Amino acid sequence: MVFNMAFESINVSKLKSSIIACKRALDHSKTTMLIDDLSNSNVWQSDSQIILKRSLERLNNETYKKLEEKLDSYLTAVSYIEQYKNLAEENKNLQVEYSKLKVNLYHFDQGSERNQVEMLVIDNMEKTIVKRQIDVVLSKINENSNQMEILKNKVINLI
Repeated sequence: MVFNMAFESINVSKLKSSIIACKRALDHSKTTMLIDDLSNSNVWQSDSQIILKRSLERLNNETYKKLEEKLDSYLTAVSYIEQYKNLAEENKNLQVEYSKLKVNLYHFDQGSERNQVEMLVIDNMEKTIVKRQIDVVLSKINENSNQMEILKNKVINLI
């Protein structure tokens, strides 16, 4: 089994901290201060003052908000990517476990030349247990893979 990791090269913590830094850079206070200064009739009185004030208000109330919403959706995407990477890592570990179980199963098949009935019964019971363990591991791998696909699609839809 080969796992296709869609986000293997992404450093989740750096991406998250970069997005948070971008959110912090959207400084409403400076824009609000400029709007307040322009509202003061002693500063400037003309049509340009009104146009600039409205533009700054739109920047503060609309553009910054849209940017913040987009950055919030990116943060959500980062959490999905992190979940995806965790599941991919879990699948790698499960794949190792699966390989070991397959080797154990092979050894049961190779050792079945014993003549004693009692040993064959014990071997068959152990073989059944290993087969169940393999089924559980494969089921978890498939479950994780399905969840990874869902997360990948969620990220694509957010971005």
